[in-house]
Amino acid sequence: MGSVGKKAYQRKRGIILSYTQTVIHLIANLLYVPILLRTIGQNEYGVYQLAGSVVAYINIMESFLSAGVLRYYCKYKDMGDCVRMENTLALSKRIYGVFSIIVIAAGALAAVAVQIFYSDALDSKELRETEAIIIALSANIVINLVNYVYHAAIKAEERFVFLNTASIMVEILQPISVICVVMVIPQAFAVVVAQVTINLLVNIVKRYYCINILKVKIVYHYKDSELVRRIMKFSGWVLLVMIAEQIFLKADQLILAKLFGTGTVAIYAVGAQIYSNYLPIGASIAGVYMPKVSELYNKEKDIKAISDIFIRTGRIAFMVACLILTGFGIYGVPFIRMWAGQQYLPAYYVAMIVMTPFTITVVQNVGVVVLQVENLYAFRGKVYLVIAVINLISTWFLAKKMGVVGAALSTAILILIGNGLIMNWYYGKHASLDISSFWKELMSMVPAIILALLCGLGLRLLIPVNGWTSLFINIVIYTLIYVTLLFFMACNGYERQLIAGRFKGVRNKR
Repeated sequence: MGSVGKKAYQRKRGIILSYTQTVIHLIANLLYVPILLRTIGQNEYGVYQLAGSVVAYINIMESFLSAGVLRYYCKYKDMGDCVRMENTLALSKRIYGVFSIIVIAAGALAAVAVQIFYSDALDSKELRETEAIIIALSANIVINLVNYVYHAAIKAEERFVFLNTASIMVEILQPISVICVVMVIPQAFAVVVAQVTINLLVNIVKRYYCINILKVKIVYHYKDSELVRRIMKFSGWVLLVMIAEQIFLKADQLILAKLFGTGTVAIYAVGAQIYSNYLPIGASIAGVYMPKVSELYNKEKDIKAISDIFIRTGRIAFMVACLILTGFGIYGVPFIRMWAGQQYLPAYYVAMIVMTPFTITVVQNVGVVVLQVENLYAFRGKVYLVIAVINLISTWFLAKKMGVVGAALSTAILILIGNGLIMNWYYGKHASLDISSFWKELMSMVPAIILALLCGLGLRLLIPVNGWTSLFINIVIYTLIYVTLLFFMACNGYERQLIAGRFKGVRNKR
């Protein structure tokens, strides 16, 4: 197999393993989140989510430079400039060392800020535990920061099978370790300690693989102020987007904690847990295409090929996303009732309201990669910053009137405006993506999806959901109906071959 064939194989297997990771992550959460709720309790779970929401803003430091480092490393790799590749990693490692110090300071400040801001909403035990969790999660960020250059190098070398296999192991080991720990120590802090330990071990494995297997060299050759300036400038816009995303994903919980306390945060967090599992669907595909898009843009100057990737990956993500969205729409209420408990039913509406507009984000993740490669990311940063600030204000007022549903509604409306309207205009106008064909291709699948949805609603009437067994039977039958209808009514030749190839591969293994 030639180098091109190996890269294609890595991308294909990487996408499959990414979706496998997403499924395992979903199953793990289905199993261990109810255990957490029942072992540590609603208030402890609320403390855990509150601390996580606070640290999420510090966590942006972890990924702040990631897009910039990967972009320029891939660029120099396409140029065959080994010295600049090595120097890019070395300079990035030094920068990440500085950022680690900033994270430690920010974590300490956040712990103090929580003590002050939530003194009237949390009791003394909750405040102390929140402070301890913030410090532990900040340490976890430092672990990732000092090891990110190894992750970037592995990704740039397109070793997606290793990366995604490592991620799958994390998805399996983390919930197992968490369950073992909380059975002995039923506290939110114990959950975090287990997670940090697993993360440390995985980072050690990645470092070993990068240095000893791939033989990647991280060598400081010379001072390159221009490269540092370009990385920092590019990453500055990435930072704005990440801050905005954290406002969308975490600010709701911070505001609800202030207005209603940790119990309401726990209810919202259950809904957030569901839509957080939904978002990686598109990222599973986009994550493996950065090196390929970089090669097409920097080396081959083939914009049409990039647009074709955007459309092809968007169709696949749309099929998977709509299966989950329609399936949760049909079976979400009985699922929440059995999974988390009757008191968490409002989480269904939180999840559905936010997941629906986020579908646009899910199917267009490769568009984000295109913006990064073409150095057009600044516009996305500006858009996200504006709508994030508006979201803070609208969430406060809508949450006071409508509770958790109001908070979710505010987020959904602004995501629809920002990602749905403004960014689609920009993709077509400035990123040279064929956005009209993109949506025509996706809309051609809608009739089959609607028919599948109607069949699913009828199926639920025929087989009432009164327990886990009947829910499982419903989901399996609905999935088969959905896949069959899309296969014959919506899939193109490439997609039919892809699906048929997978089934053929399964039969051959048997």
